[in-house]
Amino acid sequence: MADLKNGSTVGGRRIVTEGMPANLGSTRVYGYANVISPTQSPRAAGNETFDCLEQNIFYKSGGTATLDFANFNEGQVINIVFASTGSAYTLTWPSEVKWNILGVPTPTPDANVWDVYTFIKIGGMIFGTGSLAMS
Repeated sequence: MADLKNGSTVGGRRIVTEGMPANLGSTRVYGYANVISPTQSPRAAGNETFDCLEQNIFYKSGGTATLDFANFNEGQVINIVFASTGSAYTLTWPSEVKWNILGVPTPTPDANVWDVYTFIKIGGMIFGTGSLAMS
């Protein structure tokens, strides 16, 4: 793979390297960033496997569900936004997700709020965090 130069294009997008610190080293690209916003309508509530090659931000209606990941790559960050429905529900995440010492976050039952879960895969491990009751 050739080095990317300032002003070159990839997939119709211009590469800008001006002003980047010299200590970043090589400008070779060894991976990709799959940054795609979800559709405006939330996915239906219920069980789902999130295909991390499809996008990195998912929008879903709250509701009891068992959830999983497919094609989750090393270094990738995935965000899942749940629109609360106004009633209590339970989310079951893959057992390999590592949460903080408080454990798996409990979804917010209040109406008109959003719970945002963020996952990152580092060293083969998946770390999860939750930002709850966003309004």
